[in-house]
Amino acid sequence: PHLLTFCMIALNTMARPDAVLDLGPSRVDLRRRLITLNPKGRKQTKKYRPVVPISQTLRPWVSTCGSSHFVMYSGRSVGDIKKSFARAVEESGLSGVTAYCLRSTMATELRTRGVPEWEVGGMLGHKSATARTTERYAKFRPNYLGEAVQAIDVYFSELLANFGDLLADRAFDPLRASCVLVPEAETPQVLDLMVGGTGIEPVTPTMST
Repeated sequence: PHLLTFCMIALNTMARPDAVLDLGPSRVDLRRRLITLNPKGRKQTKKYRPVVPISQTLRPWVSTCGSSHFVMYSGRSVGDIKKSFARAVEESGLSGVTAYCLRSTMATELRTRGVPEWEVGGMLGHKSATARTTERYAKFRPNYLGEAVQAIDVYFSELLANFGDLLADRAFDPLRASCVLVPEAETPQVLDLMVGGTGIEPVTPTMST
């Protein structure tokens, strides 16, 4: 469940892995549908953490949380996802895939779907100093990064429509996912869609018994 939560937040926010692991409910504004990826007191660096909109897909995952962080394991926040992510990659029959690939996959997906370059850059935090200054006001517009967030929701709608029988509803339901193991994605088609933007070619995985 903690790995699934990580992946859902990473794919919907396009944030870097460390920003996803660092994210907690205190930085979620459900009324304005915004997530502030940079915590208060943290100085912005070259790895800029922007304010991003909450997609319809992500909303259930960030609406309720009784912990300090969203990605938790055995009652504690997760500081590093590499080990569990690597194990999932190995069991899926892939190679060369890291948690960072989720970010690049979605960036490629959005550009392929015609989302303006500046909106993709806004999600990624690739902005000029001037743009970062204007962000403090632009983020309160109702349509802030609207094409980007719409494309993300369409991506997940297509994923569910095409492979819902393999992923099952609980793969998109945070309440059920928290107590039920998510079924393994056992076809190259599912895996290819999830990491397709990286250009990685999945191999046929060994079927589970």
